Amino acid sequence: MKIHKNHLRLLILLLLVLLACAGYMTVGVHVENPKLFAYAMRIRTPKLIAMLITAFAIGSASIVFQSIINNTIVTPCLLGMDQLYSLIHTAVFFVAGSGSFLAVNANAAFAVDLAIVGAVATVIYSYLFRKTNHNVLYVLLIGTVLTSFFSSIQTTLTRVMDPNEYDTLLTDLVASFSNVNSAILVLSVAVLALVAFAFRKELALLDVLTLGKDQAINLGVDYDRCIRRLLLGSHCTLQQPPLWSGRWHFWGLSLPTFPGSSCVPTGTASSSPALFCSV
Repeated sequence: MKIHKNHLRLLILLLLVLLACAGYMTVGVHVENPKLFAYAMRIRTPKLIAMLITAFAIGSASIVFQSIINNTIVTPCLLGMDQLYSLIHTAVFFVAGSGSFLAVNANAAFAVDLAIVGAVATVIYSYLFRKTNHNVLYVLLIGTVLTSFFSSIQTTLTRVMDPNEYDTLLTDLVASFSNVNSAILVLSVAVLALVAFAFRKELALLDVLTLGKDQAINLGVDYDRCIRRLLLGSHCTLQQPPLWSGRWHFWGLSLPTFPGSSCVPTGTASSSPALFCSV
């Protein structure tokens, strides 16, 4: 009975998403004029795709992170992931300059930011989990300190940066769908699909991981390896939206929590309606 209700709620959320997408694409559009209609579609289509990808990326990454932490009121922002992206993006921009190949070529900047953020975040947080013996409280406390640390370094770099370059940098860091970088949407979708395929086995174990480390090990799960791989996938997924529309990580707490509590109260790992509610 509960499964049937969850499926019904999921279908309702899907219907609401489709209605919202249709309304966004048609409201205020002059359908009778083909040129104006085509112009509106060229502007709105990349924004809609970016919204859908952002909802999927942030919602799914937050669900994975909450399943690892086994807590529904935490968000990856508590570990400084958003500040880490700001720091690395600012550092790359500061070293390369606004006139460099990385600043001009969106695909190259996307690949460099994603590779550096994924590598650094995986090394840092895997080390923290290992040293603290997966103690959630210690990891969150250290993550809070790292948030201030990353923010301080990023602020220092912006202070010594040329004002014109800082103005260009600011357009990439401010969350907005008005300046969507549509050149990397296709590449981002490919990366998300690759991440989902590469970590499909670990994603299937999320419900087991929510039982705790000892129970997961007793059920035959390589807990440490699974946690490291899920963290890597979560980082790669979470860093997608800032690369084309700015930082939206602050939605990481509200997006999975509401549908997770109303549709699937047994755990965050199964709250797939969050992906539709996120939109």
